[in-house]
Amino acid sequence: MLSYSTSRLFRLPAGWPDAFAHPFAEAASGMNKRMTVFEVPARGEYRRPAIGPSFSIGRDEILVRVKMALGAKDKTTHTAITDFSQLARARGLQTDGLTRDAWGRTWTAFVKRRSIFEAQFAHSPLDIAIAVTWYATTGMAFTSAAQRQGIPVADLQHGVQGAHHCMYGEWPSATSESSLIPSAFMTWSEAEHSNLSNWIGARRRSYVSGIPWMHMDEDLLGTSPEFLALKKAAGERPIILVTLQPEPSALLSKVEDLLALPGADRFSWAVRCHPGHVDQVDEIARRFAGHANVLPVHAASLAPLSLVLKLSTVHVTEFSSVVIEAAGVGIPSVLTTGYGVSHYEHLSDGMTSVETEPSSILAALVRLSSTGVENRTKTGAPIDDKTPATALARFMADAAADQFDIKRLEGADL
Repeated sequence: MLSYSTSRLFRLPAGWPDAFAHPFAEAASGMNKRMTVFEVPARGEYRRPAIGPSFSIGRDEILVRVKMALGAKDKTTHTAITDFSQLARARGLQTDGLTRDAWGRTWTAFVKRRSIFEAQFAHSPLDIAIAVTWYATTGMAFTSAAQRQGIPVADLQHGVQGAHHCMYGEWPSATSESSLIPSAFMTWSEAEHSNLSNWIGARRRSYVSGIPWMHMDEDLLGTSPEFLALKKAAGERPIILVTLQPEPSALLSKVEDLLALPGADRFSWAVRCHPGHVDQVDEIARRFAGHANVLPVHAASLAPLSLVLKLSTVHVTEFSSVVIEAAGVGIPSVLTTGYGVSHYEHLSDGMTSVETEPSSILAALVRLSSTGVENRTKTGAPIDDKTPATALARFMADAAADQFDIKRLEGADL
């Protein structure tokens, strides 16, 4: 028996409600296990690096983390905020919005949302749960509600992780008994797995699952009308995939400058909106309406990413985690800013380069596209023989063997 609770789809169009975690769903169904998949966008709750490689933390996450990491229920609000502000600043993190009133509002929202999830779980019991973007306030409420009722939760990697990420770098030891942190983590590669293994402790696990949507049935994905439209419009020219960030203006301006350069018309350009901002598709499509070699923005944004990558020759972005997915199928990426370069150090040489000026970006695209996708080895692939099915089987086996000692979290405040 299988149940879904997907609040929003990630990298897949709205008509594909089961597709995001399809490989996990198939595996759970084959084991006759009841599973729910939950995702909530963390809009505004993680941003581009603020100081060096460290990410800033947004208001909602930092407020709940104050309560959890410092045992704030035993402190005055003022003392807890002061203590955590000092800790955050020492780690190079921003603390904008960390006020008494904001903290109170967030804590109230967290408790209410957790209560809603607990009622749902009581009505429809589950064996396991998977959370995507677990560290937003609602994601933490989901994770806490499940684990307080004895349901192990696994976090499904959806983008860049590693020691530089505020939610996947080492947490204070005081969080080890927290119900807010998932029991397990499904990672794309050994690099993320190794980072998590350094700090999650004996009662949590990390499993390498590969990138789930790269394991999906191409016959199923290939029926996407957006993909078929993109493939038809592409013609014979090599495709440059441009993936946008939540704040796309800088890269969009560079793409417009690129399109004006001699030689840019040798390529077709697939401009893909960030999955959290598909409401911008119409606006961006109008922006490129006069460019014949820009493929339909709607199709490029909504077609399954795994298939768009297989059509593409080179990937261009500021610092999107699509860099990792592109490397997985042997496609190099050109980063247009130095932000986030440290997140891709685990990829093989040649998979990433940094070019900041339109002319040098175009030169890099010409050079990289000349080898041809069919002749490029997948030396940058972060995916080994691990699959979602094997990772889920290990997760289920550990849960059955009580490796998570989940009962310790039943009824926990946090």
